[in-house]
Amino acid sequence: MKNLMNTLTKWNPFNATAPTRSNLLRKLDSIEERLGSLISRNAPETAAEWAGMGLDSYPSVDIQESNTEYILKADLPQVPKSEIKISTRNGMLEISGEKKTEAEEVGREFYRLERSYGSFQRIFGLPVGVDVSRAKATLREGVLTITIPKTEKAASQAVDIPIH
Repeated sequence: MKNLMNTLTKWNPFNATAPTRSNLLRKLDSIEERLGSLISRNAPETAAEWAGMGLDSYPSVDIQESNTEYILKADLPQVPKSEIKISTRNGMLEISGEKKTEAEEVGREFYRLERSYGSFQRIFGLPVGVDVSRAKATLREGVLTITIPKTEKAASQAVDIPIH
C-alpha cells in the first residue's frame, strides 16, 4: 500500500500540463457547434435524404418518392390502429404507439420469445415542399401506409441544367 501512495500525485490546477480554462471553453464551444449543426440540419429534399433521417429501430420503414408524393410504409403487425399515433410538428413526422404482449395462457410457457413488444417511436425529417395538411394514412394487413403529397411547386419543379 505504501508503494501505491508514492506513485499517486496530487492534482494541481495551476500545473503547466493541466488543461487551461480557455482550452476547456474552446472544446465546449466545438461540441456546441457540432451539436448545433446536427440539430439545425436543413430539411432533406429527396427521398434518399429523408430515409436517412430516421433512427434504426422498430418499426421497419420503407420510403418511396413519386413525382407527386412521398409514401412511407411501416410494418406494424398485430398493432391495432387505436394504438398508433401519427403527427407532424416543426418539419418532423412522428409515428408512435405500443405493441402489447399477448396474454399468457394458463399451463403454457414461452419456449422462445423473439417478437418485440412495447412502446415504439420513429421520427423523420420531412422533405422540403410537402403538404402535410393533405397527408393520409391507412393500416391494412399490418402495414401502415402514410401518403404525403408534394406541394404544386415541388411537384412541378424540374430544371435542366446545361453544361458549359
